[in-house]
Amino acid sequence: MDALLGLSLLPLHISLLSNDPIVQYILWGNHLIVVTIWLFGLAHYRTTLFRLGYLIGGVSLIALTWNETAGQVAWLLGLTSLLISRLATPPTEIFRYGVSCCYLLAAAAVMVGFEQRPELFAQMQPMVNYALHGLVTGSIVSTLLPAPAQQLRKAVTPLELIIFCWLLFTFAAVAALLLSFTTTPLTSTPTQAAAAAVLGAGLFLLSRYRPPGAHSANNGRMEEYQQWALVTLQEAQTMSRIEDYLQRRITTLNQLFNGNGASWDISSYCGSIGTTDTVDTPILQSTLANQRTTLSIAVPPNDNLQRQLDFALAFLSTLVQLRQHQTKVETQKHLESIYETGARITHDVKNLLQSLNTLTTAVVHSKPDQATAIQNLMQKQLPLLREKLQITLDKLAAPEDVSTTFQVARIWWEKLQLRYEGRDVKFTQKFEVNHLIPKDLFEQVAENLLENAQRKRQMETNIEVRAYLEITADRIALMVTDTGSPVADEISSTLFKAPVDSTGGYGIALYQCAAEASKQGFTLQLTENDPGNVSFLLYGEIK
Repeated sequence: MDALLGLSLLPLHISLLSNDPIVQYILWGNHLIVVTIWLFGLAHYRTTLFRLGYLIGGVSLIALTWNETAGQVAWLLGLTSLLISRLATPPTEIFRYGVSCCYLLAAAAVMVGFEQRPELFAQMQPMVNYALHGLVTGSIVSTLLPAPAQQLRKAVTPLELIIFCWLLFTFAAVAALLLSFTTTPLTSTPTQAAAAAVLGAGLFLLSRYRPPGAHSANNGRMEEYQQWALVTLQEAQTMSRIEDYLQRRITTLNQLFNGNGASWDISSYCGSIGTTDTVDTPILQSTLANQRTTLSIAVPPNDNLQRQLDFALAFLSTLVQLRQHQTKVETQKHLESIYETGARITHDVKNLLQSLNTLTTAVVHSKPDQATAIQNLMQKQLPLLREKLQITLDKLAAPEDVSTTFQVARIWWEKLQLRYEGRDVKFTQKFEVNHLIPKDLFEQVAENLLENAQRKRQMETNIEVRAYLEITADRIALMVTDTGSPVADEISSTLFKAPVDSTGGYGIALYQCAAEASKQGFTLQLTENDPGNVSFLLYGEIK
């Protein structure tokens, strides 16, 4: 884009050597148009309008109140101010714009000299021409040479605008001082004034139009920065190692800022790339409030870059903290799953051991004439125990598999009755429909409640145990009732809210059952707790 600046000086240089007013107007117009396009390619649309309006307004005012030459000199000095402000802000571009500044100042001096001392400058014409030829050639060559990537991304900063305005005021003050020592009247011909007015109006209208293809370096950087933020957010969702993620995203940010290196300390993750610790390297640094989260990039300080770096640090720190929290939650969930599964399996194993103890007791105390009955009992119970044992082994093999298997309610109910055959449990049911039920949940609740009732029988005599399953079109309910003593108040108040310390069979198992029931949309509660009537109910709606 800077090549346009060099090319714009060529018609300007030719106009200085021409004596034809029409040719001069055409060449000056060409120069102004190319410079305008170059300015729109450097900065945001509003910034360019500000500088052009500021410059053209001053030039038009001088041309109307003095003469055409004064307006041309004012334009050259204004363009020089713009270039000096450009080369003075980091990254400095002295060679790229310095030769052009020298040429513009020399051209302005020649125009003022020929206006004020024409005889003296006529004698120096050949030497002046050679000097201008050399300077314009150097200007064109310096702007055509490839620029480093860091300079290509350079955006217009508030500091550059301040220097530009300050230089314009300085040139105006110097011009006023010089005019105070001259006798040239501040007058102009009507033709010169009209030409200056038309030229100023035309340039003002041109400044309102943004040429196709002209772009803003500031916008370009912002678009790249927004793209960096978007990719950073997307990668955060799939990051595996935080260290690699920070290394990758900060490396990209360093390239975006054209830095020589970066270092960071974000949520206890430290790292560095490139060079950031040399004395001569300027550092742009951002620190969060806790003073332990920092990000530094080896790039000359800049207000816009500082704001972007502050946002980048806060953005990266937030994403890393979210990832750490997510990892912590996943770990906690993993541990809870193992704990809950272990508690369930422990209770399953206990029920298996109790069933085996019941069978072995029956065999040990049987009489010879009961051999056939014992054999029939073993043939019925051992397949059920084997199935239960296999289910427990499957849970041990996949402790985090909490998937629910479903079974036809009638089949599950028949197997439950078969498993408690001969243990004095009265089963009743009401099936309006034959629905599927979550097998693991109902198995766990039924066994816990029935085994607790059987354990109560060992301490209390003449206890009746009943199990009732009801399935209607919109509800499933399992109730287990015994006629023993009620659950103690200190136990019943927290029975399903937390594990309780009890030797009467109401411990962690029912708490686990209630938690699992809640996950699957069911409710387990103690509905009756009176002497001779203790009832537990598991129920849920059919959706």
